[in-house]
Parts: sequence; structure tokens; C-alpha cells
Amino acid sequence: MHVNIPKPVLLSVALLLATHGAGLWQMILLSRTLSVPLWLPYSTLAAVYLLLAALLVMIMRGKRWARSAYTVVGILGLLSVLGHIADLSTSGWLVAAAKVVALVLLYVPASNSWFAGSSPNNSFKPKPLRGSA
Repeated sequence: MHVNIPKPVLLSVALLLATHGAGLWQMILLSRTLSVPLWLPYSTLAAVYLLLAALLVMIMRGKRWARSAYTVVGILGLLSVLGHIADLSTSGWLVAAAKVVALVLLYVPASNSWFAGSSPNNSFKPKPLRGSA
């Protein structure tokens, strides 16, 4: 079955993959400078990035809850960036801008129609039991 994911959703996920990939690389380099056992930052990174990957997959499947959850995570991340705005490098500004663009793309009309699809798995509404009136 071929699914036509809207281009804004694909672009948003691509931007988020690129920004999270850059962040992962930076965290791996930073983890070598910490004075903790190496398994600790790597296992934490694996857990966090596994959850992010799961959210991005669910976004591509058109799940509204995943878009909402990622929006909350994205806004919290951007708020934490604002706390360190004076220390941002050029690449930091580019990553922050890419995340803002990616979040906005999740809410353009084409994306809204994707997340409002008629898939029964896309809704929070409970299904009636068989045989009930």
C-alpha cells in the first residue's frame, strides 16, 4: 500500500532528522569529555533518540498525538535554547531556525489534513463494542 505523505510533513521530518542527527553527533563528542562512565551518556542518548525516532515515525503515519507530543518537546527545547541565546554559535542558530521551520511545517494546511485523516487509528475516540447498541 502506497501512502502519499504530504511534502510539508516529509520536509519537516527531514529537517528534524538533520537537526537531531547534528545534535546527536555533538552530544557524542561532548560525552567523551564527561567524567562519568562512558556507558551512562551513551545509554541515555540511545533512550532519548529512540523515543524521538518513534515520534517521528508516528508523525509520518499521521498520528495527531505524535505531532502534539513533538510540538511540546520542540517548544520546550526552543525555550531552553532561549536561555542560552547569548552563547549560540552560527550553527546553533541554524539548528534552532530549522527546528522552528519544521514545527511550523507540521501545522500548514496540507499537514493539518494529513493529521485529520479518516484513519481509525488516528483518533482518540473510543470504538464502540461489537454488539452494543
